[in-house]
Amino acid sequence: MALDYSSTEELEAAAAAGSGTDSQHLDVLDLAGVGHWRFDRETRTIAWSDTTYRLHGRDPALGPPSVDDYFAMFTDDDRKTMTALFEQIVATGGTAEQLMQLRRADGETRDLMIRARAERGAGEEVRAIYGAVTDITDLQAQIAQARRDEARYRLLADNVADVITRVRPDGSSKYISPAIKTLLGWTREEMSGDPLDYVHPDDRWMVSKAIRDALRTGKQTRLEHRALHRDGSIVWVECTFKASSGSEHGREDAVVVIRDISDRKAMADELVEAKERAESAAAAKSEFLANMSHELRTPLTSVLGFAGLLTASKALPDAERGYVHRIATASKALLAVINDVLDYSKLEKEAIELELRPFAPDLLARDVAEIIEGQCVQKGLDLRVSVDPSVPGALLGDEGRMRQVLLNLLGNAAKFTTRGSIALTVGGEADGEGLWRLRAQVADTGIGMTPETAANVFERFSQADRSTTRLYGGTGLGLPISKRLVEAMGGDLTVASEPGKGSTFTIDVRLAVGDGVETLLPDEVPALTGQARVLVVDDTHANRELFTAILAGLGVEVVTAADGAEAVHRVQSGDYDLVLMDVQMPVMDGLTATREIRRQEAATGRRIPIVALSANVQPEQIAHCRDAGMDDHLAKPLQVPLLAAALSRWLG
Repeated sequence: MALDYSSTEELEAAAAAGSGTDSQHLDVLDLAGVGHWRFDRETRTIAWSDTTYRLHGRDPALGPPSVDDYFAMFTDDDRKTMTALFEQIVATGGTAEQLMQLRRADGETRDLMIRARAERGAGEEVRAIYGAVTDITDLQAQIAQARRDEARYRLLADNVADVITRVRPDGSSKYISPAIKTLLGWTREEMSGDPLDYVHPDDRWMVSKAIRDALRTGKQTRLEHRALHRDGSIVWVECTFKASSGSEHGREDAVVVIRDISDRKAMADELVEAKERAESAAAAKSEFLANMSHELRTPLTSVLGFAGLLTASKALPDAERGYVHRIATASKALLAVINDVLDYSKLEKEAIELELRPFAPDLLARDVAEIIEGQCVQKGLDLRVSVDPSVPGALLGDEGRMRQVLLNLLGNAAKFTTRGSIALTVGGEADGEGLWRLRAQVADTGIGMTPETAANVFERFSQADRSTTRLYGGTGLGLPISKRLVEAMGGDLTVASEPGKGSTFTIDVRLAVGDGVETLLPDEVPALTGQARVLVVDDTHANRELFTAILAGLGVEVVTAADGAEAVHRVQSGDYDLVLMDVQMPVMDGLTATREIRRQEAATGRRIPIVALSANVQPEQIAHCRDAGMDDHLAKPLQVPLLAAALSRWLG
């Protein structure tokens, strides 16, 4: 007889169905761990299989227990249940099954599933009861553990703020946690149909794809999308999709964790808006600084220029010469303030470009000392300059920026020192890598600073004297600019100070050693060869008059124009060697005029050098000048040596 039982349940059913009388069936039951038994009502004896002995923990040598001993193995409640069970089978001649708790002889308690069936005699009376017994203690423990786990997970799912759901490949939901009520306003009982119905229509394809990808790859995927609230509003959510693997059917569904990110999205939008506002404010600040620079530098050009012409006049009486000198000094101070503000703006945007050229440290030190010497003499201060003989004759660096830093430090020292001395010391040492570690110190015997003030002295707009009865002027930008400039050179600027005992500022920067230095003194004007004809374009009459006087003094023939349109006309009708072009002008600005001149020159093949002579000095403004076709740039207020150098460069 062929036996084919695919599960323990089928084996037990076979035993309960009466096949227990077949030895082959009984052997199969034993092999499957299912015990079988038979109770004869007439003899009141019990017959057990070997497996039944093992399940009850009884030695087969002792034989089966008596009915009373057998019933004594169970609890009082189970004993009553078994008695009722047997009585029911006898009365009905049917079958029954019951979970019973057995106390074995070895003291261990086990859970048994007992299945029983009536065995009828020839007269249809119930002559015996037989059946199967299975130990399900481990299974019961697993079920209990699973229920505990399910209860814990459900407790977590029901109480966390995030929504947890399980979705099938077709998008339908197997479970959704109560947090959906807080998120979308629906209870899980109210939600029906396809959960994608609660996703924004434009985002449903993305959610469907995320589910498919998670089930296909088994990898966790994340997606941000819009959901629809019960009240019709849109809720931004972040979903994490993870496939749930089934033991028999592979990836059956996906666990989806849904989190409300509306606040985060709102914050991100606010940050973007704040960034745009900040960028707009920065652009507005740059535009404001550019406009203010132009508006201030334009009149200063005339003030400083004519003051210089008056000072050079031999017909000017001494008293009036002194007045003019004071005008020039005050104008230079105002120009220094403007330059400080612009320099700090450039440093904030990291737009400072260093010009690395060989320079002589000893000449630089004595040059800046000469500039500050007049202030020291007026206050009776002793100014000392010391340059270590070991310092190389030439170093490679930005001499102009180094000069600016030293002038700031010396100017501060003269400002805050009423008696005593100011010392500029230049020294340093080779660093073993082919570079020279330049160390320049400016020490004074002035008012000094407290540790708190010294700690903040390099912050912008920071000043030691904040009272309304200020003794010392300044913008509070000189030292921050100096600090940033030295750092841009790869060095550092530090301070040591004590109240009443003065301050010492130290520049420490590594520079390459140069081969040689070619210098042009500030007041030296290169000689021009030949007669040059220059077109000066400026909308300010005073500036045109000033530039004409300066250029005439250099032996240059000058023609003027008041705007760009006039400049284009004059270039068409005249012969010029150079054009000095203002930028901001009415009718036609200098950039447009330059582009038009370059356009017309394309037909003639002749190119006139055009030099911007403008109060627009920001790096991006200078770049615009070159992009328009200008060859060079000179800043207002005009410095005569730089103008002469440009003329010499472009006129040969």
